[in-house]
Amino acid sequence: MAENFEIADMIVSLGGDINNTVPRYGVTAAECAVLQAIHGNDAVNSIKPAGSVRRTNRAEKARIVALYAPNEHSNGAKVLARLYPGAAARMFERYDELEISESQFAPGCVPEGFTSSAEQDAREDADGLAAVGDDEAGEDLFADEQPADDPAPPAEAPKVTTTSTRRQAKIDAASGALA
Repeated sequence: MAENFEIADMIVSLGGDINNTVPRYGVTAAECAVLQAIHGNDAVNSIKPAGSVRRTNRAEKARIVALYAPNEHSNGAKVLARLYPGAAARMFERYDELEISESQFAPGCVPEGFTSSAEQDAREDADGLAAVGDDEAGEDLFADEQPADDPAPPAEAPKVTTTSTRRQAKIDAASGALA
């Protein structure tokens, strides 16, 4: 089934070097994720949405493989294998699925209703914390607890894994393979 992939024009800082940039036109969100994995999350800037293109996930993966992984031993092949594993991997279709902040868009080009993945995760985390802290009876659940004379050091907070942190881990692992 064909999907609508958002496309955009952008400037890519090669290796994250702002003094070494190239313009890229008609870059899908899936390809942008590859550029981020290769050059760094902040390497894509001046993003200007340019519409969308309709193609299947497999067709988009084949296009990206042809561009970035000309042979199975290239660094691009390693990045793609980690970012989009398997023949039928789901490709990123929208820019709001990526680790992109509003500051990476060209001035006046932030799409209406755009919310970055990090902002969405923060909002979800805040909503979750508010729900956990609310007590229906309005009582203080710890009112009868007395402080200990020698309190134990606070335990380390459990690590919260969100979609964006899992995606960032994939990008970091793929970037590490290039080093």
